[in-house]
Amino acid sequence: MKATSGWYDNGNGMNEYGFLALPGGGSSEDGSFVGYWWRATEYNSNIAFSRHMHSNYDNAYWNGYYKFSLCSARCVQD
Repeated sequence: MKATSGWYDNGNGMNEYGFLALPGGGSSEDGSFVGYWWRATEYNSNIAFSRHMHSNYDNAYWNGYYKFSLCSARCVQD
């Protein structure tokens, strides 16, 4: 899901699914970046699910975040 360029310290991905994920929304003390994207469904009225990826790791993860966390949104036209 990560884009083939644009991630810190060659933490690029292979973009096997065409998502072209770029970092945005957070960084770590070592200068690496994290990308967060809201999922369309919510957990409850205060928390929604978000997919996140880190420049130092190959996997993508789901987590619940408070809605004021300011994750990115990706719009897809049908």
